[in-house]
Amino acid sequence: MSVTTTVETTLPYFPRPEFADRCLRYLGLHKGMALYAPRRRGKTQFLLNELGPGAENQGYTVVYTDLWKRKNDPGLAIVDALEQAAGIRGSLKLSKVKGTAKLKGGVAEIGGETEFEKSSSATDLEGRLETALRKVVAKGRPVLLAIDEFQTLAEAGDVFIASLRANVQEHPALKLFLTGSSRRGMARLLNRSDSAFYRMAIPEDLPPLGRTFVEDRAQVYLDRSGRSQIDIEALAAVYERVHCVPEHLNQIIVHMVVLGLNDPWVGFEVWRQKLASSEEASQWEELEPLDRLVLQLVSAGQQRLFAKDRLTWYGQVLGRKVTPNAVSVATRRLVTKQILGQSETHGEYEIADEAIALYLSEAPLKLPALPSAAK
Repeated sequence: MSVTTTVETTLPYFPRPEFADRCLRYLGLHKGMALYAPRRRGKTQFLLNELGPGAENQGYTVVYTDLWKRKNDPGLAIVDALEQAAGIRGSLKLSKVKGTAKLKGGVAEIGGETEFEKSSSATDLEGRLETALRKVVAKGRPVLLAIDEFQTLAEAGDVFIASLRANVQEHPALKLFLTGSSRRGMARLLNRSDSAFYRMAIPEDLPPLGRTFVEDRAQVYLDRSGRSQIDIEALAAVYERVHCVPEHLNQIIVHMVVLGLNDPWVGFEVWRQKLASSEEASQWEELEPLDRLVLQLVSAGQQRLFAKDRLTWYGQVLGRKVTPNAVSVATRRLVTKQILGQSETHGEYEIADEAIALYLSEAPLKLPALPSAAK
């Protein structure tokens, strides 16, 4: 099969104008908004393509940061974004130079050994936060602090979280737009009466994209492929098959255009086979062996992760004894990574990352079979 190499494969963003308008109205009347949706449902794209530009058109200075990319230090990620918006330079200053130094293009080019030390502001994250916020607000425009994967902030520590809340409250011109892919994690910071940001953000779910999105992608396919028709009912069925995740349908459309396919189900099969070399595949391979077994049980609808027959199965597959404590460590690790989440039923779990869930159900994996005692 020939491959067309000149096809443009970047698909256009599908807008949600009514929802964007609603969010901006809420921000005009309230301190903030909290937007929930599972990962890969389009929260970030909505924020970057609609909510942010819409806020800028209304006069806001928009400060954006994605905590998922810096989940090991979410507090610093927020401070860095605010300092950049405030025009504050980096947090390191030159302490000693042993050798020679000269200017080249406005940058110090130093020969020999150099020693750097943290500036006083760098050792006090809360102090840097206060300074940066004050400088951003002092520019005279309302400020929208947009934080992606806000639930990650729980790892920043109580002192920084309390400082962020206090500083946000201090500035009436500062608004919050928070997104999260963990409902439980967002609730921990926003919905409990003892939580730091209690009642500071109106909660909203990102509306799912339905038939109009499928019809739009069908037209995109026709425009990019040069074909005159596509089975839209089949495309809608494929969208259902991939759990109505917009990113996945976009990927299928790309495969269809590039490979010259016209049958959505053939495009789906190509996409399914490519899961074996996808980001999810890499993520799966990087998991601990016991973590994978726990996820396999949950994906298969099995619970009782600590039961005796489960422990026996873990041990048979791994070739070593597995204790309840080891399983507890594995589940906590998966919850921290937001791959696994606690379900509404006490003591049970569900796969929180829909991409991993879909990978487990669709990718051509060779997983160890569940023993009859665990089925």
